Amino acid sequence: MSRSLIRQLAVVFGVVLLIAAATFYLGAVRPWQLYVAKNRHIARQLQSLAHDVPEGVSAHQWTELTTLTGIAFGNVFFSPQHASYDEMLRFQADLNTRLNSDLPRSLATLRWVWHRLEQTGPHGKQYCERMIELFDESAGPAT
Repeated sequence: MSRSLIRQLAVVFGVVLLIAAATFYLGAVRPWQLYVAKNRHIARQLQSLAHDVPEGVSAHQWTELTTLTGIAFGNVFFSPQHASYDEMLRFQADLNTRLNSDLPRSLATLRWVWHRLEQTGPHGKQYCERMIELFDESAGPAT
């Protein structure tokens, strides 16, 4: 083989390798990055609820309830196989509507989040049905 042919083959191989890497990035890596970034953003929104302790609920109890709600979100939206990116976008839109409404932050807000998580699909329904009892126990007299 001539050097010219070897160089041409190397360039073709390099281009094919670059196309394969770009396809992998755009098909697998980038969607995962978007999912994780959106997940973190929504998790921060839910964590911010911990600072708005409503009347009739102790700070300790509210922290526990908001923590359980954040854990529920993390488990329901653990990966795209658990709940899709599109469903996460719908959840975020609904959450933003709820949090930007005139309704005060309350135990009802957290119950709404749990109810909405249950609607995300089979995994969300299973998780919430299994774990809402823990939330209810923690809510105790505040319910």
